[in-house]
Amino acid sequence: MPTTIAAWLAAGQRIAFECGGVAFEQFKGADTEALYAIRNHSTVLPFMPSPEPMPYERHLAWVESQLLAPSPGSPLVVIGRADGVPAAFALLKPTPWAGVLEIGVMVAGVWQRGTVAPRVGGAMFAIAARLFGAHTIVSHVHPGNRQALLLNQGCGLLPTDESQKPGEIMFRAALADLLAPPAYRRWIDRSRLRVLPD
Repeated sequence: MPTTIAAWLAAGQRIAFECGGVAFEQFKGADTEALYAIRNHSTVLPFMPSPEPMPYERHLAWVESQLLAPSPGSPLVVIGRADGVPAAFALLKPTPWAGVLEIGVMVAGVWQRGTVAPRVGGAMFAIAARLFGAHTIVSHVHPGNRQALLLNQGCGLLPTDESQKPGEIMFRAALADLLAPPAYRRWIDRSRLRVLPD
């Protein structure tokens, strides 16, 4: 039965899946350093809202307030590792609109050249629809981030005239449309999405 991100986090439940050789697990406290390493990786910084490295103290404060002591607006975050090395993260975040979740995906280093980004996107689409009952997904992209613009459009999201984030373009799509292509269904089936034991 669908739930909310807030209720899922409050219950302490966690998920895991695999995409293109990268193993993803829902964030836990021990992943704080891994998340920081991906966020500040030299190949990721150009695609973040601010290209400047995030100070470690600010990262710790965000993790503490948003992930370790979650509130109704906190995101669900998954961390991806390849051979134990942090390679990617993805998130689903509540929005002001019922049934609408925001997605974010960041892939670091050599993994940017493969299919990890669209595959983890597809897995997160499925999680948004199946686990949280969302009917629509949105994302925000800086207009200068050509890679992210192409990825969003390639996944089937369409740019809109509205945006909650100044200076960024909001993309939007119905999850039923995003999950319809056979390629996404195959990727999701192969991702082995599962709920982790306590």
